[in-house]
Amino acid sequence: MTAVGKNMRIEVASSRRPEMRRFYAEALGCELSSPMRDFDAFRFDDGFVLGAYYVEDDAALSPQQWKRAPWIELRVEDVDAIIEALATMHITPFEYHDPRHRYFEGPGGLVFRLTGTS
Repeated sequence: MTAVGKNMRIEVASSRRPEMRRFYAEALGCELSSPMRDFDAFRFDDGFVLGAYYVEDDAALSPQQWKRAPWIELRVEDVDAIIEALATMHITPFEYHDPRHRYFEGPGGLVFRLTGTS
């Protein structure tokens, strides 16, 4: 059997660190730890950990490259409440051919779709 692990690493422009923390720790409720000066780990309720290495802005993916990078799915209890929280951060969905889900570009470039837990 093969399964996807519970860890993912991304590189993010250093200037986006406050947005990353606000988005993952505050809006999504992830546990934040910063074991290194240039690294944040965001632990989701199910144990998944998103590791964000902060790099010089010119070394990070550009907004034009974000949609070509890997995408993830976020399963949340209340999709509408999360969409409202994202809107306060000026994160809005973009059009995609899957009408059942909403797709977003998060701070730092990680593209995700929202789906309910049930």
